[in-house]
Amino acid sequence: MISVVVCTYNRAQTLRRMLDSFFSQQDLTRLDHEVIVVDNNSTDDTAKVAWEFSDKPRFFYVLEGSQGLSCARNRGLAESAGDFVSFLDDDVIVDPQWLANLQKCLDETNADAVGGKVDLKFLTPPPSWLGSLFRMHLAELDLASTRLVGLNGSGYSGCNVTFRKQTLRHAGGFDEKLGRAGAQLACYEDTVVLHRIESAGGKMVYDPAVRVEHLIGPDRLTWPYFKRLFLGQGVSLARLEIEGEVMSHLISLISGLGLGGVFRGYLESHCKPTRIFLLERRPPTSKLVMLILLDLAFLVAALFKLLLISVFSGDLYRRKSGQASVLTAASRTLHRWKIFSEIFR
Repeated sequence: MISVVVCTYNRAQTLRRMLDSFFSQQDLTRLDHEVIVVDNNSTDDTAKVAWEFSDKPRFFYVLEGSQGLSCARNRGLAESAGDFVSFLDDDVIVDPQWLANLQKCLDETNADAVGGKVDLKFLTPPPSWLGSLFRMHLAELDLASTRLVGLNGSGYSGCNVTFRKQTLRHAGGFDEKLGRAGAQLACYEDTVVLHRIESAGGKMVYDPAVRVEHLIGPDRLTWPYFKRLFLGQGVSLARLEIEGEVMSHLISLISGLGLGGVFRGYLESHCKPTRIFLLERRPPTSKLVMLILLDLAFLVAALFKLLLISVFSGDLYRRKSGQASVLTAASRTLHRWKIFSEIFR
């Protein structure tokens, strides 16, 4: 059985659209599944909307009191009865064959994790500068036209991802120190889980037939929203130690700047993350100093790239992308220093 977990927070209207689309799927009754709506302390009509679907077979509503998307996801995992657990956002529209295609993928691939395609559906026209970087941060995902095995240096969108339950539990579930909590736009809780599973030898499959549309309202099409998003990304990165992660970002920053040869080869040799964990315990001082120095190098590279863009390019998307890199780099450096200060206070 597949347990479909929908974590929600103050999105009653989009939740109704999401559930309507889910229960409108073709051949749904022949597929073994359950739906669990996890309400993360919503103050709107979320509970009322959820109970509109209470007559559906194996539909469950639970209230999770601990604030945070990771807390809600872990509650859904704990409540689930299926061998597989799918996480869908409360603002997606499910393809008419979503569950059938997911079941087919699981049957044919024996995957430990399945990432599905995510198309963006804008409720208002997007701004002209909304290029690929920003679309990716709105959860757009289109890795291939056919199934693809492995993360291949990428990742899957957390708004449409499925795990073998035993594998997800073995990976530790979702770290509750990461992820969004209320209005705070932190991230990477799903990325950490995916890389832990892959590092342990789990089979990862991307299947474009397991498709959803992600509804994007006008509130998420403004530059202030993206500034909050990239600042939150920096905070999340500061909480993590990812071997090779800093090098990966440096590679993306120097691309197109004419920096090659031995230096670029050295960076590329360190670009694949090999472990991810939170900086919870007291790490060696030398490790934190090294991380802070790398963060500063990332910040300098981001500032240099933004300077070059400002001088040589009038393209608004490039300028916004450069500003995003600086926001993330500055936020990460400041919060990494804060962690350093707190540990050795």
